[in-house]
Amino acid sequence: MGVPLRRGLGELVRVPALDSTVASRDAPLVENLRAAGAVILGRTNTPEFSWRWHTDNPLFGPTLNPWDERLTPGGSSGGASAALASGFGCLAQGNDAGGSVRWPANCAGVSALRPTVGRVASNNVTAGGERPLGIELAAVQGPMARSASDCRAMFEVMAAPTWRDPSYVPAPFDRRHEMRVGWHLGAGADPHPDVVAAVETACGALADHGWTVAPVAVPDLEASARDWATLITTDFHVTNRATMLELGSPAIAGMLDVFDQMGPPVDLAGMYAVLARRAAQLRAWQRLLVEDVDVVVLPVAMEPAWGAADDTTSRVRLEAIFAANTPLVAFNFLGLPVAAQPTGVVNGRPIGVQIVARRFAEHVALDAAETIESVLGQFRAPA
Repeated sequence: MGVPLRRGLGELVRVPALDSTVASRDAPLVENLRAAGAVILGRTNTPEFSWRWHTDNPLFGPTLNPWDERLTPGGSSGGASAALASGFGCLAQGNDAGGSVRWPANCAGVSALRPTVGRVASNNVTAGGERPLGIELAAVQGPMARSASDCRAMFEVMAAPTWRDPSYVPAPFDRRHEMRVGWHLGAGADPHPDVVAAVETACGALADHGWTVAPVAVPDLEASARDWATLITTDFHVTNRATMLELGSPAIAGMLDVFDQMGPPVDLAGMYAVLARRAAQLRAWQRLLVEDVDVVVLPVAMEPAWGAADDTTSRVRLEAIFAANTPLVAFNFLGLPVAAQPTGVVNGRPIGVQIVARRFAEHVALDAAETIESVLGQFRAPA
């Protein structure tokens, strides 16, 4: 599943039948962090196969949100977001194939970065083979922290060169001191009022800093979200869907069923069409992010943090969550860099935005995140 591992420790996909699998070598990003002097305090919880937007599994049970135990901490990196928000450690890592660093960060009020695909090397020695196409195009390792500046520092270490990932790109670090900011209210479902307020708050902070801020039209987010689901579903049907159904809990089975509905698997010709649409969508985004604006501010999802385990209450509710996550997963399909930055806490529930930049312009997205942070204030711990 592309989960980064530490040498000598067991598998991280939180499935009882796979827990005895042991990594023979550190993942590249772990090697980079160790080489820079990082002290690893421990491993945090994830859902089975890292494939839910809520963190719970049969081995270790649910992870609670430090702000309100009735709310999800997000997933799949809900253990990481909860640890950061509660003060355990100052940095964490997540693997974002479907929003798994940005959604937990949004739920727990911390910062995160999903880099451009290829920017941070990934190599899972326990996988038994190369990554399938969907994971290769959609998944990337990213930093999580209690500040955007800490995310930047961790990202620069994580992105050190290595030969172990043939998709790795040693792109230069780029910064912009004055930016054109576009904003959009997302797609897939009607935005929750707190989500709208978060976008307004973030854009207000950027405008107060002197940057040009204006609404923009964006390429079709719903189409990208559907194609992302098709890409991942086809991957699963070709590779490990049967294993996930055999070894996973009913919650995983429910996720796979909804994925089949939202993005039915396709044959080779269908996959060619998906990849052609990806190229066209990415070209449209690159044009927007080069010619018109430097970043676009959007909701992380169309809902704020929902109730813990809401994704298992009914199929209708899971479908609604999938729709609300349209702006989240669209950028997994496109492979663009996205920073997630909190804007505050409303009625005891953290909320934030995501900031999209052109390919390999992670530092531009982080510049915007740091600016929002400088105006609105840094992380505040739960009471």
